[in-house]
Amino acid sequence: MQQLAIKLPALCLTAALVAGLCACNSLYALPDPPSAGEWSQSSLVPGQDDRDDATRYIAARTAALKLYQALSDEDWDAAWELLSAETQNFLDYVAVDGNGKNALASGRLKFPGGEEVNFEPVSLFLVTNMRKLEDDAPDQTQAETANRKEIFAFSTEDDEVKKIVLIYEAGAWRVHRTKAF
Repeated sequence: MQQLAIKLPALCLTAALVAGLCACNSLYALPDPPSAGEWSQSSLVPGQDDRDDATRYIAARTAALKLYQALSDEDWDAAWELLSAETQNFLDYVAVDGNGKNALASGRLKFPGGEEVNFEPVSLFLVTNMRKLEDDAPDQTQAETANRKEIFAFSTEDDEVKKIVLIYEAGAWRVHRTKAF
């Protein structure tokens, strides 16, 4: 019993010291974590983020080129599949007969107010007589994410430059446009 009486205060003293150490501030001052809107996904592998960006650019560029080819060849089914779901819904909404593919083929849109507009599908989504596609363009800003890519189409005529927005949707890059003009 006497041994227990000696060990009990030592045990209580040890417990109090451990509790005191745990309750005090850390030796290091850690910054507050960023808000959820500021989170970013980065690889710890050197250069991996740049390689991922290049892969996304090539895949998105390929989709834009396929759309240009499909629209130029008047292959409306292939072109339709290269448009985002929201873009397809927009075209269905403003199509004269409610069918967005027919709007691409006819080049006619009818807005809710009754205004009818003729358009050229290639120039609406890309540029006519496309010379090249680039990841950047002078004096142009970009707002890209892992699922949103902006590519610039350059025309051979009058040096027109148009920003093409592509989104990654349903496992593929698709051109996204919901404004007619």
